[in-house]
Amino acid sequence: MPESFFDTFVETSGSFVNSDEKIALAEAGIPIPVLAVAERDGKFGEEYALQVEVTDPATGDVEERQMTFKKGTVQSRDRMLAAMQEWFKSGGAPVSVKLEKVGQSWILRKAE
Repeated sequence: MPESFFDTFVETSGSFVNSDEKIALAEAGIPIPVLAVAERDGKFGEEYALQVEVTDPATGDVEERQMTFKKGTVQSRDRMLAAMQEWFKSGGAPVSVKLEKVGQSWILRKAE
């Protein structure tokens, strides 16, 4: 059991990575460090909110942003993000992923 509120609280602040930016990141194969994962009620239902560091392909600048994924639409992604959330709760280091579009869905893959 957590010792205090702050053992499990994850701040998910910053601007959101939009769909056009996701496409650019996926096409460029840019690794995305995930710093934290939280669950929340979003505009369209429950979602995972990832705190990420995004590199701008044009400038190379890095900034902290949010990336969200609706829960319940891609089971394998949900399982990965739930496990990643537990990883961070136990003090795990950032996880580097790449985005991939499969059909209509965004999938997270291990960045190599």
